Amino acid sequence: MTEKTKVSYYVATAVARAIRLLAAREELTQSQVAETALEEYLSERQEDIDWQSAADGAFEFWENPVDAAYDDV
Repeated sequence: MTEKTKVSYYVATAVARAIRLLAAREELTQSQVAETALEEYLSERQEDIDWQSAADGAFEFWENPVDAAYDDV
C-alpha cells in the first residue's frame, strides 16, 4: 500500500477531545474521566427512574375495566 492510499478511519470527536483535555487538566487518565462521567450520567438516570417509580402509584386509579375500554381505542 502506498502512502497515498493509506486511509485513517480514526476521527477525533468533540467528546474524545474534551475527555483528553479534561484528563490533562485534572491530571487523570482518560479512562478515569470517562468512568466518572459515566457514573454521574447513570446516577442522574437512576434519579429519573426513581421519579417514575414514585409516580406509578398515581396511575393505579386508572387501572380498571371501564378505563381499559378507552385504552384500547
